[in-house]
Amino acid sequence: TPQNRAASWIAHALGKDDYDLVKDAHRYIQRYVLAVVYYSLGGEEWSDQLSFLSQSSECDWHVPLKDRNGRYVNMGVMCDSDGQVTRLWTPRDNGLLGTIPEEIRFLTYLETLALPEGMIVGTIPESIGHLKKLRELAFSDNKITGIVPTSFENLVSLETLALDGNDITGSPLHTLRFMKNLSYVYLEDNDFQEDIISLIPSELKELRHLDLSENQFTGILPPIFFNHPRLEVLDLHDNYIDGFFPYEIGGPFRTGGALISGQGGDDYVPIPLRYVALHKNRLRGFIPDEITNLQELEFLDVSRNQFAGYLPDSIGTMTKLEKLYLGDNIFDEDELPRFFENMTSLRELSLKGLKYTGTIHDFFGNLKDLFMLDLDGNDLTGNIPASLGNLTGLFILMLNRNRLSGPVPDSLANLVNLEVLLLDNNDLTGNLNFMCPFVHDAAMGNSETWDKVDYFIADCGGEDPELDCEASCCTLCCEDNVGRLCLEDLWRINNKPNWEHGYKRMRFTFDM
Repeated sequence: TPQNRAASWIAHALGKDDYDLVKDAHRYIQRYVLAVVYYSLGGEEWSDQLSFLSQSSECDWHVPLKDRNGRYVNMGVMCDSDGQVTRLWTPRDNGLLGTIPEEIRFLTYLETLALPEGMIVGTIPESIGHLKKLRELAFSDNKITGIVPTSFENLVSLETLALDGNDITGSPLHTLRFMKNLSYVYLEDNDFQEDIISLIPSELKELRHLDLSENQFTGILPPIFFNHPRLEVLDLHDNYIDGFFPYEIGGPFRTGGALISGQGGDDYVPIPLRYVALHKNRLRGFIPDEITNLQELEFLDVSRNQFAGYLPDSIGTMTKLEKLYLGDNIFDEDELPRFFENMTSLRELSLKGLKYTGTIHDFFGNLKDLFMLDLDGNDLTGNIPASLGNLTGLFILMLNRNRLSGPVPDSLANLVNLEVLLLDNNDLTGNLNFMCPFVHDAAMGNSETWDKVDYFIADCGGEDPELDCEASCCTLCCEDNVGRLCLEDLWRINNKPNWEHGYKRMRFTFDM
């Protein structure tokens, strides 16, 4: 067993060392416990041994490694000035394999316990709940099962809890309410089942990030989430949350701020929410005007719900919004709203499947920070505006599944950063080869070529297509006028930026 192997190793090591077993009892205990951890988690196969089981002090069992920001951080074991182990932190994808041993409870001075991205199986030991000095606990992206131990109620110093990416079940939210110092909670991508009202964020006054996404949480969306004085990130996507978008945004008097208590009395401060992800739930009703009280908001995704009614024009005043996803709802809109004209900070805009009619407004070409524009699945008519050629930073342009007509404007050749261009299932005409200058360059004997768009799909197939596109230019030619969709799959942007990256998108992926 790992325990036998650890005892054998430390007995052998004692024969070589001259320290006093009684005088240095704490060192003996923590050396033994760390050896048990090493053998329990397949340490002999770790990518980086982190100096574990070396003859040096266990406080030196660490190596400097680069973190995601390029900074060097000591990974492994760290101690305080008295030689007590305060941190056990292994690198991501270091080959951890096995179970977390109960003996870890004897590291009573632990403040950080982080064992991410491995193949840890089994359950979380109940004894971890007795490590009352813990401030950070992270078992992200393993294969842990079972439930969150009720003993976690004792972790009153805990600030960060990251159990995301496992197979944990049960109802953890009630337990979280006892951890008054929690600031960062990441429980996404598990199998939790609980009414979300079990978590009362007003009791967690330090809460800054809350990610409960990709679970089976139920219940009504509580207004308190939108009035918390410190909450910046709220990610509840892909659950079974019901009800309406709260009208009570900005405190009980809707003053545009959140209530915060201090020694000088109660004051209102701007609501700090910057990231709100509610997509793939069962939310319904209207988007209220009060949403504009979230003036710090940079990311909002309410897609794939059952929201109806008209979008408030006041959304156009949310000038800090960079990423806005409204698609796959049942809004009562007719034409594309004009308030987007004022939202010059937009970088991603998705209006997929909203059945908008009318034309694409020229002002979209003035949103020059856009690198994703998704108008797929509407009922838009008229020409593609030439002004879209001004969006030289665009990576993704989806105009498919509309009734757009006429020639594709030559100005789209300016979009040299395009990786995805979807024009299929429209009534467009003309020649598209201008989008791939290398076709013409090759004909002229010019060796300089421009990489073609990675995914360029248009109605250029069949016997007599109205669009002409060389096979070396378009990646897929749909048959024109066949009365059915060329692609049954919907190209939905996968909105799952990692919290480890500060909720910034590192790359585009699609949920087909």
